[in-house]
Amino acid sequence: QLIGDVEAGAERTFTGLSIAVEEGDYIGCYFLAGYMERDNVGFSGMWFAQNEHIDPNDEADYTFYDGDAISLYGIGEGPA
Repeated sequence: QLIGDVEAGAERTFTGLSIAVEEGDYIGCYFLAGYMERDNVGFSGMWFAQNEHIDPNDEADYTFYDGDAISLYGIGEGPA
Protein backbone atom coordinates (compact mmCIF):
# COMPACT_ATOMS: atom_id res chain seq x y z
CA GLN A 1 0.00 0.00 0.00
CA LEU A 2 1.58 3.26 -1.12
CA ILE A 3 1.20 6.01 1.48
CA GLY A 4 3.15 8.82 -0.19
CA ASP A 5 5.41 11.33 1.52
CA VAL A 6 5.28 11.50 5.30
CA GLU A 7 6.72 14.51 7.15
CA ALA A 8 9.48 13.80 9.68
CA GLY A 9 8.07 13.15 13.14
CA ALA A 10 4.56 12.53 11.78
CA GLU A 11 2.37 9.76 13.15
CA ARG A 12 -0.05 8.17 10.67
CA THR A 13 -2.75 5.49 10.83
CA PHE A 14 -3.60 3.42 7.75
CA THR A 15 -6.44 0.92 7.50
CA GLY A 16 -7.60 -1.62 4.96
CA LEU A 17 -4.24 -3.27 4.39
CA SER A 18 -4.50 -7.04 4.09
CA ILE A 19 -1.36 -9.17 4.47
CA ALA A 20 -1.14 -12.92 5.00
CA VAL A 21 0.77 -13.49 8.25
CA GLU A 22 1.37 -16.32 10.64
CA GLU A 23 2.62 -16.63 14.19
CA GLY A 24 6.29 -15.70 14.43
CA ASP A 25 6.25 -13.22 11.51
CA TYR A 26 7.80 -9.78 11.99
CA ILE A 27 6.15 -6.48 11.08
CA GLY A 28 8.16 -4.29 8.76
CA CYS A 29 8.09 -1.55 6.17
CA TYR A 30 9.60 -0.80 2.78
CA PHE A 31 10.40 2.55 1.20
CA LEU A 32 11.87 3.45 -2.18
CA ALA A 33 13.71 6.64 -1.24
CA GLY A 34 14.53 8.85 1.69
CA TYR A 35 14.99 7.80 5.28
CA MET A 36 12.89 6.46 8.10
CA GLU A 37 13.33 8.05 11.50
CA ARG A 38 14.81 5.65 14.03
CA ASP A 39 16.41 5.58 17.43
CA ASN A 40 19.80 3.92 17.63
CA VAL A 41 20.36 3.48 21.35
CA GLY A 42 18.45 2.06 24.29
CA PHE A 43 16.16 -0.41 22.53
CA SER A 44 16.11 -4.16 21.94
CA GLY A 45 17.38 -3.82 18.39
CA MET A 46 15.89 -4.37 14.95
CA TRP A 47 16.45 -6.55 11.92
CA PHE A 48 17.13 -4.90 8.54
CA ALA A 49 16.96 -6.26 5.00
CA GLN A 50 17.24 -4.29 1.79
CA ASN A 51 14.45 -4.42 -0.80
CA GLU A 52 10.85 -5.62 -0.59
CA HIS A 53 10.07 -9.01 1.04
CA ILE A 54 6.31 -9.08 1.65
CA ASP A 55 5.24 -12.05 -0.47
CA PRO A 56 4.66 -15.42 1.22
CA ASN A 57 7.86 -17.48 1.32
CA ASP A 58 10.09 -14.47 0.54
CA GLU A 59 13.54 -14.98 2.01
CA ALA A 60 16.32 -12.46 2.66
CA ASP A 61 19.58 -11.97 4.51
CA TYR A 62 19.04 -9.74 7.54
CA THR A 63 21.42 -7.59 9.58
CA PHE A 64 20.73 -6.97 13.28
CA TYR A 65 21.15 -3.40 14.56
CA ASP A 66 21.59 -3.71 18.33
CA GLY A 67 19.87 -0.94 20.29
CA ASP A 68 17.98 0.45 17.27
CA ALA A 69 14.20 0.82 16.91
CA ILE A 70 11.53 2.14 14.57
CA SER A 71 7.87 2.47 15.52
CA LEU A 72 5.38 0.18 13.74
CA TYR A 73 2.19 -1.38 15.03
CA GLY A 74 -0.32 -3.82 13.63
CA ILE A 75 -3.44 -5.65 14.74
CA GLY A 76 -5.46 -8.33 13.06
CA GLU A 77 -8.01 -11.07 13.21
CA GLY A 78 -7.71 -14.83 13.17
CA PRO A 79 -9.01 -17.00 10.33
CA ALA A 80 -12.67 -16.45 9.45
